[in-house]
Amino acid sequence: MTGRHSLRALISSAALLSVALAAFACGGDDDDRVQALPAAQYFSRVDSIFQDADTRSNEIESQFDDARQKATTLDEELRAIDEFLTASIANFQQAIVKLEALAPPAALQESHERFLNAARDTVRVSQDFLEKLGGVETRREADDLINTFDTDASPIIDRADQACSELQNAAEAQNIDVDLDCSD
Repeated sequence: MTGRHSLRALISSAALLSVALAAFACGGDDDDRVQALPAAQYFSRVDSIFQDADTRSNEIESQFDDARQKATTLDEELRAIDEFLTASIANFQQAIVKLEALAPPAALQESHERFLNAARDTVRVSQDFLEKLGGVETRREADDLINTFDTDASPIIDRADQACSELQNAAEAQNIDVDLDCSD
């Protein structure tokens, strides 16, 4: 893969998970869970958080695209990647905090937890990538690192998409009008 093509794959991987992650965020921690939310309220909060996180993800990607277009050296491109993933990780972490606090209906708990685990794994893989990014000195090293990220992120995205689809199907089964945009 060329550097530009594999970089687009990196963006796509992060964006897909960001969209999926945004679809489920809301709420406190396990100790604050007093009562599970009714399904309609759960999905209403999910939809609201999705819109907020999606807006932020679009802003992050737009800033990244601008920085990449202005980059004339590998160092400038790597700095753009660093800033993009740092902002994306912060966006993921904000959504995770809200997701951890959300008390889903019992029937949705397993899918909710699977999605939460995928979100945490995304942050971990992204942080690992960022730690290694500082040691990159050549285009080849950058391409190899991005390819590794893509390989590591792909099954996580699949898990997140599956959990999202389970939640979407549950909403539809209950005639709740929401579009979680699971595999955008």
